[in-house]
Amino acid sequence: MDLIFFILFPLPVYSEVDSCSPIESMTNIAEVSNGETKNALARGYAKDSPGLQGIGYRSIIRFLDGTATREEAQTGLSLDTRHYAKRQMTWFKKDTRIRWIETAKPQFDPDIIADKIVKELGI
Repeated sequence: MDLIFFILFPLPVYSEVDSCSPIESMTNIAEVSNGETKNALARGYAKDSPGLQGIGYRSIIRFLDGTATREEAQTGLSLDTRHYAKRQMTWFKKDTRIRWIETAKPQFDPDIIADKIVKELGI
């Protein structure tokens, strides 16, 4: 059986997940809504088309429609991002090939990680 190693950092608090979301990396939601999403809608893509069902699109479309405020759209995107991160972890944890190597962010040291992998492999 092949083994897959993942490095597991401490789970981020919601504020860290929120700060990593695409909405926070932009100046504001107006920039986002005037970009990719608005262009896709202008080209005739339906709001419920598969390409517009990814994280953030629904929130931005609601903002563009006027059915959500800027704050509601930002909150929706943050919540979607959190849910996606949770689903990823749930999916990965079901894979018995995966061996989790725990570490702390400030103490990330490749040599320590390598030692943990070697111990896990019994080499």
